[in-house]
Amino acid sequence: MKIPKPIMNILAYNFPPVGLSGSLRNLFYAQYFSKKWEVKVFIPTRISKLYRIDQSLVKKIPKSVKITKIKTTAKSDIFNTIYALFYTFSYPWPDLSWLKKISQNKKIIDCDVLIVSTPPYSSLAGIAKLIIKHKPKQLIIDFRDPWTSLHIRKKSILLKILSFWWRKIEKKIIKKADLILVTSEIHKGWLIKDFPRIDKNKIQVIYNGIINTARKKIKKKLSKKVIYAGSFSTSQNLEIILYLVKKLPEYYFYFVGEHPKHFKNKIKQFQNIKLVKYLTREKLMKLQSEMDFGIASLPNEFDYAIPAKIFEYLEANIPIIGILPPAGAAYSLIKKEKIGLVSAPENINSLIDDLTNLNQDQYNKLLKNAMGVKEKYSREEQAKKLEKLIAKNL
Repeated sequence: MKIPKPIMNILAYNFPPVGLSGSLRNLFYAQYFSKKWEVKVFIPTRISKLYRIDQSLVKKIPKSVKITKIKTTAKSDIFNTIYALFYTFSYPWPDLSWLKKISQNKKIIDCDVLIVSTPPYSSLAGIAKLIIKHKPKQLIIDFRDPWTSLHIRKKSILLKILSFWWRKIEKKIIKKADLILVTSEIHKGWLIKDFPRIDKNKIQVIYNGIINTARKKIKKKLSKKVIYAGSFSTSQNLEIILYLVKKLPEYYFYFVGEHPKHFKNKIKQFQNIKLVKYLTREKLMKLQSEMDFGIASLPNEFDYAIPAKIFEYLEANIPIIGILPPAGAAYSLIKKEKIGLVSAPENINSLIDDLTNLNQDQYNKLLKNAMGVKEKYSREEQAKKLEKLIAKNL
């Protein structure tokens, strides 16, 4: 008699063909657990044109994974654009039908383990309503970014007031959760402080991690090429990167992604910048492998974050240039593992000196360290850790 596989459901607004880091995180869960579990993924029917689309990712979804599309009535992309401008002052998701449809769909909780991926945080609000009378054997909340913990630390009085309302929803769902996944120790500390009655043992750090640790290095000789790949929002602190570009004319910088008009206007004065449009994951990895460094920057309010791009740079076998909050998670990671050159924004001139005087031997040491940590921070290792946590609680 064949023993049925346990059922894992994943509620994921971000899933292929969406090409965001959250989509890749959810895809990896589906890939890894489908080997031993019956995996079902619940996603929306409509994908906004504002999302980056990478159809090649669809081919990586295992055939055994069952995809259920939840019919949503999302607002227009014009509405989403306007909403983005006022994101912090309204309910945290433009597609309110997503919340409503989740809260009515009992199939989502018909499983042994349910992973709820955020953002959007309306996924949590929908699940909070759905599990009032019944919940799966294990409910796992996967935070890629903080929700109210981030908002209450901002200066906006209005945002803090609204956060008290949102916090009630977050408190309700994390109280019910069996596991809470975060991407850094700092975020874990925030949750413990903001929700002091939480059992801190159920909060576990699962890094975004490195997807393909077997990827080979294309070039090794230092040629002073640097790549930035990702969002061009204000949260990435791009002004400080442009300061670096200005002070390092001997380096050549590649900026990959959807370049907003205001960014294009700012870089007209630079001769050492190349703009590259959004690339599929494999094309991006190939280009990154040809670089010497990948660069990441964050303002101080995002000290909890370890950008997914850091792990993607490591996958491509290139060290990191970091301009990051000195007390932050990403800064600590780079320093601890010696996988790049890093400084606080206020100390950027010392970083400029380090890059100006960098020689091949020094670069080789950074390169060796970057390639040496790939197994340690692989998504495979992160998934194994999660698998053990699930087995312990079943």
